[in-house]
Amino acid sequence: MFKSLGQTLASFRLQTPQRILASLIAKSLSEFFVVDQDAIQSNLTSGDTSSIILRDVRLKPRKNRIGTHVVASIDGTVTEVYFSWTWSFTGSTGNNGGTGGGMIQNAALAIKGLNFEISLSSWEDADEDT
Repeated sequence: MFKSLGQTLASFRLQTPQRILASLIAKSLSEFFVVDQDAIQSNLTSGDTSSIILRDVRLKPRKNRIGTHVVASIDGTVTEVYFSWTWSFTGSTGNNGGTGGGMIQNAALAIKGLNFEISLSSWEDADEDT
């Protein structure tokens, strides 16, 4: 356990803060998207608003059983995922009408260009990993 933690911390030491954040975001989003951390664009320090942008991202293919005889397969792409926020090192909302009471204020998520396909098949025709 400690060896693994040490290796993780050592790998972070060799990376920029942007690369560390991109790696953590890619890991978090991998439940829903096929994400290449090198394709993540970030703006963490310039201006009042920080942001993470993903472009031309593929949805992680999913299969869901519906009832006893039908499987829905879902696949697709998103043109852009845009996540933005402002930093608040005081932890208060102040006069800017921020949301929450933590270090991240005014968080917003926008998804543009969602294209997806849903296909239905019988349970017998579906792969075993459904």
